[in-house]
Amino acid sequence: MDKQQIINLVISISILAVLALFTSGVARTATAWRRNRRSPRLGAEVTVIAKQKSEHRHSRGPAECSVVFRLKNDEPISFSVPEDVYDKLHEEDQVKIIFKGTQFLSFQRLTDQETTEESDHT
Repeated sequence: MDKQQIINLVISISILAVLALFTSGVARTATAWRRNRRSPRLGAEVTVIAKQKSEHRHSRGPAECSVVFRLKNDEPISFSVPEDVYDKLHEEDQVKIIFKGTQFLSFQRLTDQETTEESDHT
């Protein structure tokens, strides 16, 4: 093979690799969306145990926020949440969350005698 054929081969392999990565990402997203659609809507009383916010330094998009909750059986469950929900929740808060598969939908703050609606992101 001459130099030009090697360059063409490397370019072709690179293009195929990028297409494969893109296709697998689309497939993963579609699979998660389908699984969430088929999942039942569930609620659980939980305690907030950790929060994490990842700000993108070079992007003007919203921060990626996640919250880890502790279920009654002490198992952790984690969700990506909108930034306004992230700001309203604090560690050790006791709340009722509503979720569907891996998708966080809403939470209600649990108080001594009443439950108040805080957020609904359906």
